[in-house]
Amino acid sequence: VLAKQQADAAAKQKAQAIAAQAAANSQALETAKKAIQAKVERNWTRPLSSSGGSQCKIRVKMLPNGEVVTVNVIAGGDEAFNSSCENAVHKSSPLPVPSDKELFNSVFRNFTFTFTP
Repeated sequence: VLAKQQADAAAKQKAQAIAAQAAANSQALETAKKAIQAKVERNWTRPLSSSGGSQCKIRVKMLPNGEVVTVNVIAGGDEAFNSSCENAVHKSSPLPVPSDKELFNSVFRNFTFTFTP
């Protein structure tokens, strides 16, 4: 009976640790996404031809230190707007990424986000 109680307690403790790590990863993920969006927006220059309300879906390949390797526009507005978004990501390198290597590798090495200035 005592062994079962100890095993149950250990299993419960392990589940709590996993839940805590998942919550921390989720928080780190959201923080990094917001920081990336903000940094790109600070480095973005609106093209003269661009009207408000445009958005651009961008795929970014990064190194673990946040250095941008490649930027590809997946979907967006007109050519000038897309180009301005791509340039803003390059100007923002290195991008802020979480220090957790596992989280970086699973989410941020090849990261897709929608830039909405």
